[in-house]
Amino acid sequence: MGQQKINRNPFKFKQFTIFQDNVALPVTTDACLFGAWINPIVITPFSRVLDIGCGTGLLTFMVAQKQPQANFLGIDIHEASIQAANTSLSHWKEQTAITPIYFQHKNIVELSNPEFDVVICNPPFFSNQLESTNTDRNQARHTSLLTLENLISTIHGILNPQGSLFFMYPFLEKDSLVSTLSQLNFCIKKITEVSANSTKSPHLIFVHAVKNETAPNTPSKISTIEHRINVYLNHLTSSDDTLQNHYNLTPECVEMLKDYYIKL
Repeated sequence: MGQQKINRNPFKFKQFTIFQDNVALPVTTDACLFGAWINPIVITPFSRVLDIGCGTGLLTFMVAQKQPQANFLGIDIHEASIQAANTSLSHWKEQTAITPIYFQHKNIVELSNPEFDVVICNPPFFSNQLESTNTDRNQARHTSLLTLENLISTIHGILNPQGSLFFMYPFLEKDSLVSTLSQLNFCIKKITEVSANSTKSPHLIFVHAVKNETAPNTPSKISTIEHRINVYLNHLTSSDDTLQNHYNLTPECVEMLKDYYIKL
């Protein structure tokens, strides 16, 4: 029996719309913050950017909004997500056609040669947690199909020298990720921890790492002080604040998302 079809409303941003019918994972606040967190300075005009496990294409569109002259390729093993991403792309092209963006139904293991300047990745999560009965969701959220070490190793192989990796991962797996990046010859430039609010422990990390040219297994150095983002205010905003902060976000997150969210 095939997977049950899931109809969801499109998520409208200021400059693009994400269509998300039948996708493995819909738009989330965490993913939006990650897209906003990615540093556009390292993405120059004509950079080749790869979005691994692109899903709806959200991260690609957010980064393309910042640097529309770069070249983008999004890949995913979930065909319905690629179909949704291409639907979103066709609507964006009606507004602007200057950014070369392509979405393909492809597995990362099919790539092997260094050809990308930047890789962005919101990879499978929760390697030690119970999987659901939804196969599509399992592929998007669990690491049984591709281990962290294999993923990072493949990314290293397809990045150009000094290429940048932007990676979103569960906070509980932070030590494992830092160790894997070090062993596979990446230098960590920045780590940002993400908490729901100031009373909660972090649940995610955003990492920026650069492909090293030093010998493998050289200890990876964190060259930027770690930072913490609290997503939501600890209290609900009053009715007077609703128009200014529809999502109950902290001021830092409002600043990050104001160029994307319609109601900010």
